[in-house]
Amino acid sequence: MTASVTLEELRLRIRKLDAVPTVPAILRPLLAQLHRPPEEVQIESLVGLVAVENSLAAKCLQMANSPLFGRAQAVSSIRGAVIALGIQRLQGILLSACMVNLMRGTAGMDVTLLWEHSLACALVSQQFSRRIRHSDPEKVYLTGLLHDIGLILGLVTYPEAIRDALATGRAQSMPLDVAERASLGLTHCEFGGIVAEEWRLPAEVGEVIRFHHAASFTEHSDYVAIVHLCDRLCQLGGLGYGYSLMEEANLAEDPAWPALLRHHPDLRQLDLARFTFELESYFVEVKRMVAVLFRV
Repeated sequence: MTASVTLEELRLRIRKLDAVPTVPAILRPLLAQLHRPPEEVQIESLVGLVAVENSLAAKCLQMANSPLFGRAQAVSSIRGAVIALGIQRLQGILLSACMVNLMRGTAGMDVTLLWEHSLACALVSQQFSRRIRHSDPEKVYLTGLLHDIGLILGLVTYPEAIRDALATGRAQSMPLDVAERASLGLTHCEFGGIVAEEWRLPAEVGEVIRFHHAASFTEHSDYVAIVHLCDRLCQLGGLGYGYSLMEEANLAEDPAWPALLRHHPDLRQLDLARFTFELESYFVEVKRMVAVLFRV
């Protein structure tokens, strides 16, 4: 094991990130907006946050006009992009972009790989949730987009240990959380759990961040189970952390499947093989979109 990290030590390091110059100025007001119910979020406030940074404005316009979101007409203004993307989706995009900016210059992982995986997981989770008639596919999208936020903070706060874990996972085709546990005693799920507490992220988001690898029973276990299953689908589809896991793709045998079935009986009608096949073209567009948004 390269290092042994305590949760309190991790908490202190994350709190110190507020003083890091690379943390974008919009992060705090954006988090303040995240704490509001969607119906209370002021669209003009989000438009103002996006307009502050030209690069973020460009990213949002590109996302709003992407085939991934099925727009029939082109979006040409920041306000139009905010409305087209929707409140929760926009919040997730902005928060993720902030975290990617924080990670830039941190050796050990290609930024685009993480964004490919996060965006793919968000979109697949949203599609999956629609198929099983989940009540809030947009919030499922947000939880999927932010599920690996702990990995970004791990690369910033303990870069050597996370690099070791990534190298071990790649060499041995080992799940990243298993490699992280061997490398520093904690995983990106626990890193992310501290972030969720410190930044007071919504409860559903926090639980997915903490438990998406274990798919444990929680108050919002249907969100956790959906992201857990779609996280696996993305990794099996080649949108992981830059390496493939040698495992079978039978998600119906995953413990998360019966857990999700208890919440959503419509899962019985899902043709998993067909759904998985449909994702292939989806993944191609995700990779293209991420290359446009985060080419370095």
